[in-house]
Amino acid sequence: MSTATYKAEKRWMVQLDIIESLHYFNIMNAYWITNQNEPEYCYVRAFVPFNAHAPFESYSPRKGETKELVFHTWACHRDAIMRAKNIDIDEAAKELSHARDQEKAVLMKVYKEEADEFACTKVDEYLKVEVST
Repeated sequence: MSTATYKAEKRWMVQLDIIESLHYFNIMNAYWITNQNEPEYCYVRAFVPFNAHAPFESYSPRKGETKELVFHTWACHRDAIMRAKNIDIDEAAKELSHARDQEKAVLMKVYKEEADEFACTKVDEYLKVEVST
């Protein structure tokens, strides 16, 4: 492969990565809400990452993943669903599993201080208003 072809392919792959990343959680696209009673937050309809699994679920981490990372991803998304829907932790875990397995977007309330935990979360919609449950 010539150097020019390699550079063109590499540029194309970078462009695809940039386009694909536009669909993932972006702190700049969120509509942040300030409330005296809790940290700054936003609401999103988003897809639970396929690698978000509880310790009791059978899932073999992929290369580069650890069981701790898989569980941490699961816990962050479970808590975001629990906050958004004002439901208990067990119901949130069921909602997470259902949304993940059905590949459906689910309502989440993301705290700005935890935004990095959602970098691999594909967002369907950034919601502009306070959501009542």
